[in-house]
Amino acid sequence: MAEPLDPDAMPSWLATVLPTRATATGLLAGVNDDDCAVMQWDSGLLVATTDYVNSSPIAVELDIGDHATIGRLAVAASLADLLGSGAAPRALLLAVTMPRDSTAVDFQRLIVGANDEAQRWNIPIVGGDTKLGRATAVCSTALGYAPSERNLFLKFRAREGDILWTSGELGGCSAAVLALSGLAVDDDSRQWAVRTLTTPALPFTQSRGLSELALSVGGTDVSDGLGADLCQLCSASRVGAIVEATSIPLSRQSSSVAEKLNVPAWSLAFGSGGDFQFLATTPPEVHDRLVHLGFSPIGRITRETSVRLRLPDGRLIPLPELGHRDGRRTTFSAEIQQLVRDAANAAQ
Repeated sequence: MAEPLDPDAMPSWLATVLPTRATATGLLAGVNDDDCAVMQWDSGLLVATTDYVNSSPIAVELDIGDHATIGRLAVAASLADLLGSGAAPRALLLAVTMPRDSTAVDFQRLIVGANDEAQRWNIPIVGGDTKLGRATAVCSTALGYAPSERNLFLKFRAREGDILWTSGELGGCSAAVLALSGLAVDDDSRQWAVRTLTTPALPFTQSRGLSELALSVGGTDVSDGLGADLCQLCSASRVGAIVEATSIPLSRQSSSVAEKLNVPAWSLAFGSGGDFQFLATTPPEVHDRLVHLGFSPIGRITRETSVRLRLPDGRLIPLPELGHRDGRRTTFSAEIQQLVRDAANAAQ
């Protein structure tokens, strides 16, 4: 019997089939190098990425979103990839498949939601394609630009001694899902959870500010969870890391959810990557500049290739290499609940 497809296991195989930066002229980052492709383009660099949002994203699964929400999240996902690479977003393409019994209003709502999110950041949607099929699927392609390699932060450029930063608060997506999945919360907390899952807070200011420093640093967007994405960054750069659990920035609402569930607040950062933030690694001498831009230091890069988490009591444990995987074939809510429990149990 053929092995079931696990999309998260395919990048290493794809890198053996498709062009890589070692084999293709002008390709600076390709498959398995980064979440974005980076190519020489005249005197600058073209940075491109593409993201799918399936027929039942978290917001739809929890019945707090509609077609407009799907469109908004598709645009936010691809823009987050560009921001996590340091590229300046320039344009978007949107490909949409909808069920054969869909109405024109369904399609129009989706496009209006996508355009609202794009216009929120002043990025135009310039084209795409529409087809009918068995289910809703939206593919958003974002095109960006960088004047040079130094303006980008890529997975394979973390260095020993670097400070590890996050562009914003983590764990909000996990906390919001858990708050809406049977947890007793007040109206204010519910409204916060709905906003968190339907109106992404993209780190535009942090990305552009760091890019303009032209430091040639490491980085990656947190699309699957802190554990999974940091381990990928360290593997690509052949380094390790120590993350300080007490330094992981979380919102007041996230901490409250963790308290209600009796789990460590930091464990929420390992449940999902739906916070639309990114990681960056920089030399210590630019510490004050990064703080001024709004980044939070959460650890450091080490020579040893192990990736570890320092708990509040001072113990060092292997960093929970946890995150979203389509291959689990489960609901987002169930997956997040299990991942948070697994992260909390790792500290026992």
